[in-house]
Amino acid sequence: MIFNLLLFGVAKVFPLTKASIGVSGVFWIFGGVSFIACIFLWLTLPETKALTLSEIEDYFKNEGLLWKRTSRKQRWIDSEAQLKLSVDKPQ
Repeated sequence: MIFNLLLFGVAKVFPLTKASIGVSGVFWIFGGVSFIACIFLWLTLPETKALTLSEIEDYFKNEGLLWKRTSRKQRWIDSEAQLKLSVDKPQ
């Protein structure tokens, strides 16, 4: 729904923007927004290569809106240590 509204807005604004700043200006704006989006995604999304689904879910569990890359490794080490402790405890 939101995507459709945004798409409608872009389709309506494009002719006005093209008339005022030209085609090259429109593409510069698109390029700038795309570059900022790439940086945002690079900072917020983790590398998931060679990770299991449960490790990825643990990474996003109990976190805020933005996740920090630097704390990812330490958090997994802590969760592995807790897992070892819970397995080693006699019942």
